[in-house]
Amino acid sequence: MLANRCIPFIGASWTPILQYTFVLMLSAIGLLHASPAQSDPATEFNTAYRAYNAAHDEGRFEEAIPHAKRALELGETLLADRPDQLAMMTYNLAYTYQLAGHIDDAIETYEAALKRYEAVFGERSIELAELLDFLASSYVAKSDKSPWDEKYSPMAEARKTMKRLLKLSEYNYGPSDARVASVLTRLGDIEANIRKWSDAAGRFERAISIVDSADASSILIHGDALIGLGRVSVMRKREKRAISYLEQALALLEAAENAPSKMVVGAHILLVVAHEELGNRDRATPHAKAIALLGADEGASGPYPIFRVTPRFPRIAQERGIAGVVILGFDVDAAGMVVNAKVIAAKPKGIFNDEALKAVNRFRYAPDYVDGQIVGRRGNTIRLVWELEGLPIPELEWEPSDSVTTSAATRPVLPR
Repeated sequence: MLANRCIPFIGASWTPILQYTFVLMLSAIGLLHASPAQSDPATEFNTAYRAYNAAHDEGRFEEAIPHAKRALELGETLLADRPDQLAMMTYNLAYTYQLAGHIDDAIETYEAALKRYEAVFGERSIELAELLDFLASSYVAKSDKSPWDEKYSPMAEARKTMKRLLKLSEYNYGPSDARVASVLTRLGDIEANIRKWSDAAGRFERAISIVDSADASSILIHGDALIGLGRVSVMRKREKRAISYLEQALALLEAAENAPSKMVVGAHILLVVAHEELGNRDRATPHAKAIALLGADEGASGPYPIFRVTPRFPRIAQERGIAGVVILGFDVDAAGMVVNAKVIAAKPKGIFNDEALKAVNRFRYAPDYVDGQIVGRRGNTIRLVWELEGLPIPELEWEPSDSVTTSAATRPVLPR
């Protein structure tokens, strides 16, 4: 499993959206000078907005949503002559939806906010930049819950949104600005996710050509772009090239102050994958240990999987139409390697055992970090499933800590 990275815009000057000036809002709707008899709608707006603001500031996003919606409903009338304020209120509601995990609602509301921003500021205004960024990130979040579709997918929508943001940034900042390079790395990550390898590599290469490594923020962009090139190379089975990119990235990030640990972990994960694919298990070890150390700093505890191989589907099982499941027990040593693997249960018995053991013995984990020492962990379990379309998966009364599924219908892997 590769680390999922989300690098923010670095060095951008776009204004955060969380709040707009409350006194300005009250003045705009005439509340500051309204008599009690005249202030009922404005008072309700005031109450709703205060409740939204308090809940939002305290991280109670679910509770903040109905207050934000009510304030916007009232604002449609009270602020009819202030489209800029209505645009910001729509934006705030979308952002709150996103923070609360209501991704579909967030996307719909971001789209509505975008139309209002375009009407107020113009389609080429940099005021649209942050909104486009959040809209793209919402599509990325939705893609994690959506099935892959070659013609349409949330990730494809994210790509379209980021391409617009790229053009907007180039228009406002110029093609050689570091903020453009930051957008390029984000766009490259999205294109890698939808298998546009050449496009993604081109974005990362252009980002590197823009940035000046002498600047602290640009070092992070440079490192991120190198990690992106490493990721694309791993996915294209060009492991030696990937290792070169990733080692350059780590050297840059080690020289930078406050390099995001997720970015560094991402580079180490990819290096483990590249070395494992080449069969260089010993060279993967220091990176597995580095992940354990960095994960401990972030409060994570190992072991957790870094590299897996797909279990092969036995030919006899495919020919006879047999699905199966195997439960394995194993230990993880201090290098993150699987040791002492054994079959705990299997259904049907015997058919899938050998392939299960072959696969799990090639898995690589980040070891644990306890009391200042990198250690392994005993007593891990995993369920390996071989499924065939139209056949039920055999049931075993066991709850392992992990699970891997191989489907002969979608991804047959036959012994050579």
